[in-house]
Amino acid sequence: MNIWEELEKANIKPDPLKDQFFLIDGEIIKKIVGFANLNKKDVVLEIGAGIGNLTAEIAKKAGRVIAFEIDKRFRPFLKRLPKNVEVHYENAWDYVQLHGKFKKKKEYNKVIANSPYSFLEPFLHNLTFLEYDKVILVVPLRFLKKGPKWAIFDSFFTAQVLLEVPKEKFYPIPKSNSVVIDLIKLSDPIKTKNLGLFLRQYMYQHEGQLVKN
Repeated sequence: MNIWEELEKANIKPDPLKDQFFLIDGEIIKKIVGFANLNKKDVVLEIGAGIGNLTAEIAKKAGRVIAFEIDKRFRPFLKRLPKNVEVHYENAWDYVQLHGKFKKKKEYNKVIANSPYSFLEPFLHNLTFLEYDKVILVVPLRFLKKGPKWAIFDSFFTAQVLLEVPKEKFYPIPKSNSVVIDLIKLSDPIKTKNLGLFLRQYMYQHEGQLVKN
C-alpha cells in the first residue's frame, strides 16, 4: 500500500501536531510485531492505529487486537482490518484508566504501539498498576533522553532498545529518528529486598492515600 497515495485519495492530511507519523516500511513493521512473540492466545492493545498498517500485521499473529484511534478520518482504512480486530474511535486514555489504575482489570496481556508522544507519560503511569507479558513501543529518540528522567519511569521500568528507525521510514517525515523499545518492568522490590525502590513505587501507586494522610 502506497500510504501517500492512499491518503491523497481519501483527502486526508496527517496532522504532525497530533504525532500522526505512519510507518511506511513493511519490513520494519514485521520486525516490530516479531519482537512481541505473539501467538493466538495473546490479546494486544494498540494505541494510535492510524491507517492500520501496523494493526493488520499484529492481527496476523495475535488472537485479538483492541485498537484505538481518536481520528475518525481513518475509519475507511480501519474497516479493512480482519474480524479479530476491535476498533474504538475514541480517546484511549479512558479505556486505559478503566483497565489500569482504577479497576486493575487485565483484558490485554501485550501492548504494541506507535502512539503519540504526549500519551506516553500518563500511559506509563497506568502500566505500573498492571501485570503484562510484553510492551513494545515505537518512540522518538528524545524519549530515551527524557523518559528515564521521569521519576516514575526510573522507579518501575527500564527500556531495552531493539531497533533504530530512521525518520525517513515514516510519512510524513518527523523531525527526529525513532527507536523500538521493549519496556521492561523492574523486578519486584520485595523479592529483591530493595527497600528504597519499594518505597518509591509505593508512593507513586498510593498518591491519593498519601495526600489524604
